Amino acid sequence: MQLTRVSLLFICLLSFSIVLQSSLTHELPLSYDVWYHLQISRNFTHGQFLWDAGSFGPEGRPNTYPPLFHGFTALLHLLTGLPFETLARFLPPFLFTLFIYTFYILVKEVTTEKIALVSCLFASVSPILLDRGMSYTPEALSFTFINCGLVFYLRGRIKTAGIMGGLLLLTHGLSSAAFFSVLLIFSAASFAFIKEDRWSYLKHFTLVSALSLLIFAFWGLRSAPTHIPYGGEYPLALYPSKLGWIQVFLAFLGFTFLSKDKKTLFILSFAGSVFILTRNPISLPYRFVEFLALPVCMLAARGIYCIKMNTTLTLKKVNVSLIILFSLAFINGSWSVEKYKPMVTEGEKTSFLWLNETSVEGLTIMTQWRTAPILAYFSERPPLKGAFEMGALNLRERTEDTQLFYTTYAEDLISKYAVSYVYYGLEEAKYGHEEPPFDKVYSTRHTAFYHR
Repeated sequence: MQLTRVSLLFICLLSFSIVLQSSLTHELPLSYDVWYHLQISRNFTHGQFLWDAGSFGPEGRPNTYPPLFHGFTALLHLLTGLPFETLARFLPPFLFTLFIYTFYILVKEVTTEKIALVSCLFASVSPILLDRGMSYTPEALSFTFINCGLVFYLRGRIKTAGIMGGLLLLTHGLSSAAFFSVLLIFSAASFAFIKEDRWSYLKHFTLVSALSLLIFAFWGLRSAPTHIPYGGEYPLALYPSKLGWIQVFLAFLGFTFLSKDKKTLFILSFAGSVFILTRNPISLPYRFVEFLALPVCMLAARGIYCIKMNTTLTLKKVNVSLIILFSLAFINGSWSVEKYKPMVTEGEKTSFLWLNETSVEGLTIMTQWRTAPILAYFSERPPLKGAFEMGALNLRERTEDTQLFYTTYAEDLISKYAVSYVYYGLEEAKYGHEEPPFDKVYSTRHTAFYHR
């Protein structure tokens, strides 16, 4: 028992350290998404919960994104007084470690303590899990809710599982889809293949879903998105590099040693349901690959365990093999995320702060969508087309108008959206056009603002 606690502590410290190094290396938080979430969190501190006036100029748009993560961030900001950028840099190590710890509890629930420890080792260096773990986004919190919800469901604590499901719905939509898909497939498979008390599985799934939706209702009934984004899917050939080459290889090995019992049924339901979501034709299938990493790591650890149980290798040789395999997995994960850097350069940040200091509130800024949330956060001026536009009725029109403007500089579009400043930075690489034919009022080496 003491050795297990020491091992778990080591894995948690390892997970914390891997993510922390990115915070210490960079002065700004990683990822593109983080700037939108920080902006909405700042809105919450000002009491603006239902309307987003800062990322869809000039009129704004309803705030349709689930509120729990933003409320959590806003509360921490108010309690600590720390800047949002600081919170976004130093909270990811804590959230990633919490995910690893709850993942240990989940795997222990369906397998053994030793397999749980090895699963967490592999999860702590999975490239796609590190990708999400290093960025301060709702997924960082939702993974913990998924783990806890599944644990309570397996233990028969249906009310608590329903509460976890409700909190998950209030945190992140894609994570919720993964969670309820796993419960649905597992409950249906249990009904079909496990004879005793078979109706209880469908009953439990229904109760968890109903309670979760009841908790979510106060927000969901008023914030249904008007547009569901689609982002394409990864080719199957990319899955090993995303999940980890060692993890995928060992997962196939672990799959061959699966037994016929309820816990195996859960692992297969987890892997199968999430894999189907990674190939779905509806919404952002490539994003579900990160959830597939969880059952892959479970199966990888089981592969190691079964090698030990089904061969004549000594415990010492098995441990040496595990160290070698983990070292290779660690190198793969570290190499994958080493190139990550903040999505905003110092020149861009300086130019956005200049806009904040020299312009009046309410002006609409013309920019391409990838720059938009970063510009909106630092300048506090709304772009024409911000990120996460699910609540915007004229999304397609704005998308087409943005592309048309940067290829023709049609001045009627400036009047249409009450644009005062035109930003020209990444737009050059995206649209490949000459600079805007307006008055240049500010410039750095790679960025510029133009005024009509």
